Amino acid sequence: MLDNGVYVCSDCSENVPSDIDCSRIVQHIRKKYRELPIGIIPSFNLVRLSYCDWPRDHKSVGLAIRDGKSYTIRVLDCLSKTSFAEVMAHELLHLWLYDHSLVPSERITEGFCNLGSFEILSGIQTDKAKVKLQNIISNPDSIYGEGFRMVKQVYDVAGWDGVIERIKKHGS
Repeated sequence: MLDNGVYVCSDCSENVPSDIDCSRIVQHIRKKYRELPIGIIPSFNLVRLSYCDWPRDHKSVGLAIRDGKSYTIRVLDCLSKTSFAEVMAHELLHLWLYDHSLVPSERITEGFCNLGSFEILSGIQTDKAKVKLQNIISNPDSIYGEGFRMVKQVYDVAGWDGVIERIKKHGS
């Protein structure tokens, strides 16, 4: 249980990444994105917040913020390593969109970012990652779920090159 009375499952509480783990996870994701047509993700400040400090009106567990050319990613500090990787893969693609001055529709933005989470989770061979992948695929949300499925259709036909080309064409 967290200090505010919120319960965290034993898997998450036993697998919360240290700052060093977080740095390694981010480095891994950045390396993976460099190998893809995504390329370089801009530098950013990572802020891990406790549940008590998390904005009550924000429903997700990660948030990418742009302030001019300065970027920050806020994430809950009680996430497991797998959940942290999923969230960071998503939020890093928000930074990529900001850095390229691309503003696709909300559905395409969130679908694109979820495709990044899908990519990273696909490389993690654990039951938890498989469940998270299934959750992305079957998410009923009209923005995150339908957006992912729309972007994934393009990916299945044209790969990352096709997704990025389409976003650049329609997102600026």
